[in-house]
Amino acid sequence: MHGVHPKLLNIKSPPTILNGFLILKSQMSAGRRQEPLAKHADRFTAAVPVYGIWPPEDAAKMNGVAIWAFHGDMDPTVPVSRSRDMIAALEKAGIAPEPKYSELPGVGHGSWGPAYAKPELWDWLYSQRRTTTKDSN
Repeated sequence: MHGVHPKLLNIKSPPTILNGFLILKSQMSAGRRQEPLAKHADRFTAAVPVYGIWPPEDAAKMNGVAIWAFHGDMDPTVPVSRSRDMIAALEKAGIAPEPKYSELPGVGHGSWGPAYAKPELWDWLYSQRRTTTKDSN
């Protein structure tokens, strides 16, 4: 693993930008925390939304950003359908690279802990390189 260890991140702070990566933290203003990504996707290499949502009409704007989303299937606060809909919108928009989605069985609203504890997430994140293979809308 390279760079910042997940336990060093303050998950209650605003989004953190690390060398072109966007680390999305868990907070109730879910729609707003995706806004920098939608507005400036050309500046980011990867994003990790945890129970993250944004308007489906913004999906095409994410072209060129590697996305791996996580959501606990037992989340009582943010319906898991919102992450499913977000991923479906990204897939429908045909963004590249293809988004990844992990639904965490038996996990509630605290899904950032199990998500950030996955070593494969950090290996994946730091292996990403900014490329755009499809036209952005």
